[in-house]
Formats: sequence, structure tokens, C-alpha cells
Amino acid sequence: MHAKLEDDWIQELVDGTKSAFKNMNPGNVFYSEGVDDVHGKKVGYLEFKSPGMDGFLYQIMYFFEFEGRTGMGTFSCPYKEYADWKDVAFRIIRELAVIQEKEGEETI
Repeated sequence: MHAKLEDDWIQELVDGTKSAFKNMNPGNVFYSEGVDDVHGKKVGYLEFKSPGMDGFLYQIMYFFEFEGRTGMGTFSCPYKEYADWKDVAFRIIRELAVIQEKEGEETI
């Protein structure tokens, strides 16, 4: 049985994921990482460049807790286009909202 993820463990998840990605491919270049408060929820992220089939990729991975489990998302584009997309990708991540329904309520 796995322990439930808690907001306070997000930084550990970021650190562990970064370490695993470094071990899997030492060619990954990490630019930034951290944990931000997004609408009262901790969201961890990694920003990095990785080698791909047709050249380098710019990537952002982000993590958050959802009902005790890990929610995760990614953004990726050709590295040569990262300047056009970096701010847009981070704005989207900073607009995430986790909405928890009360038991028995319906949503529309």
C-alpha cells in the first residue's frame, strides 16, 4: 500500500524526479525547479532541456496533490522555440485550480 501524497511532500517529489531524470540521461540540462503556491495548492515544477530525436526539447514537468495522489502535467516544445512558449506555459501552470467536490453534490 502506498502512502498518500500530501502538499508538504511536493518538494521531495520534485527532487526525486530531478535525480531520476539526471540518472536516466545525464544530457538533460536543468534550468529551474521549485514549488509555488497556486490558488492555495502547492505545485512543484522542473524546467529543463533534453535531447530528442530531431534536436533538443524544452520541457516543464509539474506536480501537485489531488485526492492523495500525484497529479502531473508536462509541457514540451522544440528548444529553438522555448522563448516563444516559456512564459505562456508557466502562466498556464499558475492558473491551475484543483476543485474538490463535496460528497453527494453534482457539478455542471
